Amino acid sequence: MSDLPRVAIVGGGVAGLSAAVELRRRGCETTILERDLLIGQSSGLSTGVFTRMYSDPLDIELRAIGYRRMEELERQGSVTFSRIGYMRLGRDQATVERFAESIPLLHELGVADARVLSADEISSVVPSMETGDLHGALYSPTDGYLDGHALCQAYAEQAAELGVRILQRSGLRAAEGGGGAPYRLLTDRAEVEADVVVNAAGAWADEVGAMLGAPVPSVPIREQVCLGKFPAPLGHAMPFVMDYVVGDPEPGLWLRDEGHGQFLAGLHSNEPLEPPVRDPDRYVKTVDDEFVIDVASRLLERFASLPELGLRQGWTGLYPTSPDGQAIVGLHHEAPQVVVAAGLGGVGIMLAPAVAMMVAELAVTGECTTVSDAGRLSPGRFAEEPAA
Repeated sequence: MSDLPRVAIVGGGVAGLSAAVELRRRGCETTILERDLLIGQSSGLSTGVFTRMYSDPLDIELRAIGYRRMEELERQGSVTFSRIGYMRLGRDQATVERFAESIPLLHELGVADARVLSADEISSVVPSMETGDLHGALYSPTDGYLDGHALCQAYAEQAAELGVRILQRSGLRAAEGGGGAPYRLLTDRAEVEADVVVNAAGAWADEVGAMLGAPVPSVPIREQVCLGKFPAPLGHAMPFVMDYVVGDPEPGLWLRDEGHGQFLAGLHSNEPLEPPVRDPDRYVKTVDDEFVIDVASRLLERFASLPELGLRQGWTGLYPTSPDGQAIVGLHHEAPQVVVAAGLGGVGIMLAPAVAMMVAELAVTGECTTVSDAGRLSPGRFAEEPAA
């Protein structure tokens, strides 16, 4: 009889699928419980951005782990990584100085081509961009994007080959046990026993956490994406452009070249751009006209030499977010048989490989050694302080 725990993962998006692969590689009997069909929610709707251009050491480390995993999948022919480059703009000198401080760590973690660009250098890379208000940018020509749906499909195929039990249309309805005893999970189609439960339920993480006696402060926020068309061939490559850095008081424009003269665009902020969605099963899936107008006006400001950018509605998805905008990963402080992998809205594709390794370590050993500062992501950081 194996001493390894039986693990049930609630959620069949990129976090749940990648965790299942890591757990099976460690020998754990693993079951995925997905309320709908695999890849049917946020992971499949992702814009797929993958960048290591951050200034916080933990942010860089998590994404560097993910990048190496994407390279491995690419070598296997499982995914296509479009390395169009990634440019994070800095609109003041203090921001550019933070960019410069991150370069040694980026180089140490394998991002050898990361560098800080001056405003003139930005213009040489993207001649169509207005740079008068910019002090510089953090840039890597080898970051880019991949197809989130294809990535999840690759993980799903690996999981199936490794013997992961995948139950679709099996939403969690109730949970019994815990407190040292195995959990008994009641779903729409089956009953599953597990020694450890991983809450990777995305937009439903708070609901699942409540059933497990392991509350998670994650709420879904609607994210909108616009589709656009360049008026003519640009004559230069267009990297992923992010006109936002953590801490900016206002949301910033982002733009991603889709190829064939098309692009995606939207707004980004670490602060929610809309009120939380009350029911993840029922939310507005069309893009607001006002949002399209806002994005269009920002595009005209940043790319004034491209006045006829055709912009239209694209699609919406849900970003599961935490109160501080960071992922929630770790053993739950009230229910240590529950491993949380939540709050990954907007970064799930990038963080999934590192999160999967953390989840597997925690499920098997109760400790995490993969990531040096993993405690910063612990669910316990939101625990209420005891009354004096």
